[in-house]
Amino acid sequence: MVPIQMVDLKRQYAKIKSQVDVAITEVLESSAFINGGPVQQFAKDLESYRM
Repeated sequence: MVPIQMVDLKRQYAKIKSQVDVAITEVLESSAFINGGPVQQFAKDLESYRM
């Protein structure tokens, strides 16, 4: 029997790795871990997200 992989997180991450790395670096360099610009933008984007 061949296992079925439901979510391939490695492949998903590989597609957006450069964007993720830039975003993480920006947060680390700004030290805005809590309620900084990227966090506020994420909250705003999440608020407007509809399935």
